[in-house]
Amino acid sequence: MTATRPSRVRQRPPIPPARPPRAHLVVPILLVVAAGAATYWNSLGGPFIWDDQISIVTNRTIQQLWPLSEPLRPPRETPVAGRPIVNLSLAINYAIGGLSGCGYHAGNIALHIACALLLFGIVRRTLARLAAPSADRTALAATLLWMLHPLQSEAVDYITQRSESLMALCFLLTLYGAIRARPGDGGRRPASAGPLRPKAAAPSATRWQTLSVVACACGMAAKESMVVAPLVVVLYDRTFEFRSIRDAIRTRPYLYAGLAATWIVLGALLWQQPRSTAGLSTAVDPWTYLLNQSQMLIVYLRLSVWPDPLILDYGLPRALGLGDVVPEVVVALLLIAASGIALVRWPRIGFLAAAFFLTLAPTSSVIPIASEVGAERRMYLPFAALATLAAVGGRWLIDRVVARTARRGSSAASAVRVGGMAAGLTAIVLAALAVRTMYRNAEYARPPALWARIVERRPHGRARMALATEMVAAGNHAGALAQLREAVRDFPDARYALGTELVIGGRLDDGIAELRQFIQARPEHPNRIPARTLLAQALGLEKRFAEAADELRPILKIVPGSEGVRTLLADMLFASGKTDEAAAEFQTLAARRPDSPALESKLAATLLTAGRLSEAAEHFQKALQLEPRSAVLNRSLAEVYVRQNDPARAEPYAREALRLEPGNASAHNVLGITLAANGNLGEAIGHFQQALRISPGDPQAQANLERALRGGGTGSANPR
Repeated sequence: MTATRPSRVRQRPPIPPARPPRAHLVVPILLVVAAGAATYWNSLGGPFIWDDQISIVTNRTIQQLWPLSEPLRPPRETPVAGRPIVNLSLAINYAIGGLSGCGYHAGNIALHIACALLLFGIVRRTLARLAAPSADRTALAATLLWMLHPLQSEAVDYITQRSESLMALCFLLTLYGAIRARPGDGGRRPASAGPLRPKAAAPSATRWQTLSVVACACGMAAKESMVVAPLVVVLYDRTFEFRSIRDAIRTRPYLYAGLAATWIVLGALLWQQPRSTAGLSTAVDPWTYLLNQSQMLIVYLRLSVWPDPLILDYGLPRALGLGDVVPEVVVALLLIAASGIALVRWPRIGFLAAAFFLTLAPTSSVIPIASEVGAERRMYLPFAALATLAAVGGRWLIDRVVARTARRGSSAASAVRVGGMAAGLTAIVLAALAVRTMYRNAEYARPPALWARIVERRPHGRARMALATEMVAAGNHAGALAQLREAVRDFPDARYALGTELVIGGRLDDGIAELRQFIQARPEHPNRIPARTLLAQALGLEKRFAEAADELRPILKIVPGSEGVRTLLADMLFASGKTDEAAAEFQTLAARRPDSPALESKLAATLLTAGRLSEAAEHFQKALQLEPRSAVLNRSLAEVYVRQNDPARAEPYAREALRLEPGNASAHNVLGITLAANGNLGEAIGHFQQALRISPGDPQAQANLERALRGGGTGSANPR
């Protein structure tokens, strides 16, 4: 009989049976909640900053919760585009408190604490499954390190970036649900037992699997980085539950199929609302972006150890060659290689390293994000792996020191002192991190200082433009101009802001030149429409009306429904003497808004100038019906009838105009003209004289008075 060789399959300790929550967990849970709330309390009064304006303030889709189709359809080309769950959460905030920033900040803090509690549950259950000593304390240390670290502040303080924390919440809930739904035998079967077959899950396991899949689908609708969640679940199972990925798939096929199906959700959202600033079709090629990310990886790791300086905006990807980033590329490759080796030789440590790179990869590898080279919020979820690695490594080091102390024959009190020193040091580090985070919260509360620090720490054009915007709001126009002139050197889009500031400051020629250069360089930029509009207004101020009209016509080809642009075009055409073209534009506007007395009045005035008196009278009548107490409209209609040689019909309107504005010189002048035309020269002379008393030197009233005194006719009123 041949002896059977013992199996070399690595055995894992049995999974402890599920137990209801124990009383001693109340303390760490309360500690996590209290520490998170205390650390971020001073962020509640922070204002809306940067992208919050288009994500919240001007986002109309969050201004109603019902029907759900409205908040679940966020506007395109905004930070919430393709992220309906995030937009829905903002709509809930809006329904509760409108545009009060406190509620949005409270929501972000609550999400952050919820993520921390899930992380605590994941780490604690994993360590308990491995029968690791002090599992609860190690999990608590990892959780507090992750939650209190200043690197996490951007995802909490910057309201729009709740997309990161909401995605992380769904990610952690997906993993937690998968852990709670693990099979009873953990996949540990002897080799002689034959292949694994899927079996019906217990009701509780089915509920946890369902929760995991639903959370994963919600995460896909929160942010694109969720794409790696199914892979991390499989990797976790392979590391802590099963002998191989094949065994895992055979045992949990429905869970993995459900998680993989959530990729369809992400694909549909990307197809419906693609982002022009992200993907392979952007102006930044994958190789250049990857070289930039090798630099950012080192920045992220350095900030994980020493969180200073923290920067909200790192700017745009730069044109780099391999020779520019050789040291960073070497370090990155070594770290990736070390993670691969650890995954094979020390899989539990390797899992944390692999999870770090996997969760960072969607934003920081080869898929370009042209709008920013890096962001600290990208480390929000990946830092969980680093925090856990630090806590587990620290626990291992403490245990080794205690064991060495015991081998040397030291007393038990010495071991206790070592443990106490370690706990004290941990508390000091966590307290220092919390204080630094509170300091960072305070920076977000002062946007001008926040952007000034960015310009100081990492100067680039976009940050300078943001700082200039804050300076303009504070009335520091000279400082804003200086920043904008520097900004255009490496951020040409700032030229629009520079041109705007020059025009507002009265430097029309310089402003016109900057705006034209911006439009020529960026003909497809979203700001090209307001830039052309402002350019037309500046040209109008210089009385270059025909050029202004030429700038406005292309806008109407893009947005034919823009009433503001069409009104401005009509005004410019009228000012340039093209009254028939102006009348056509005003007629288009009046047809769209038949309830607007201002448009009817402008149309009538244009027709009057063009000599089309009957049409002018008709539209003045329409305007007067909409605004019967308008002195200007009554005067204008009176003049039209005088020009039509119908002074009897004009007189009632002239008298009504004077009744509405008895101290108006033009009203006296118009009534005088009407009376003179009706042959009532005595009363007419009185009104001309009154007009001159109100407005001495008025040439029209003077001329009309002289004609009336000679017994002759009068000129036109040219009412004002």
